[in-house]
Amino acid sequence: LAPMPVEPGFQQGGIEGLSAEDHPAQRSAREGCGALAMGGLYLLLQHSRIGKAMRAFAQNREAAFMVGIRPAVVAGTAVSLGLGLAGLAGASLAPVFTVHPAMGIPILFKAFAIVIIGGLGHIPGAVLAAAGYAMLAVAITGGRTDGAWGSGLNPGRTRSVLLAAEVASLKYS
Repeated sequence: LAPMPVEPGFQQGGIEGLSAEDHPAQRSAREGCGALAMGGLYLLLQHSRIGKAMRAFAQNREAAFMVGIRPAVVAGTAVSLGLGLAGLAGASLAPVFTVHPAMGIPILFKAFAIVIIGGLGHIPGAVLAAAGYAMLAVAITGGRTDGAWGSGLNPGRTRSVLLAAEVASLKYS
């Protein structure tokens, strides 16, 4: 049996404003931490030597090696960075959901689709794709967090409409 996620009382319902009752401090801290991580990753990849080396290595491995970029250092840094961001995401979700090895599976497809739609390696594009996906999801569900339609229809249809929107954006982008 898989553990069931727990929705604490402060996570139920939508955001009505930015007062302390509607938008708790813990949620604000998670959102701020995520925004700082995205901004830091963008700055690291765009304005540092290791970021430049990672981008060069991703574009043309042989040419990067010929100009003196060491693949082992770049790969190790990229893996370390990815592990750190995954740990940060897990630490941000731990107060909200039950912690178990498969806790990221439900959001995995959404995250993959957002990265593909936004453009691989293009952080601003991924941010815009995530914002678009969130707005579409809120428009379809009426702001409900239980996966159901705002009108009370079948919750499976919500996922179907979002999947169709993802496929359409991939096909026509």
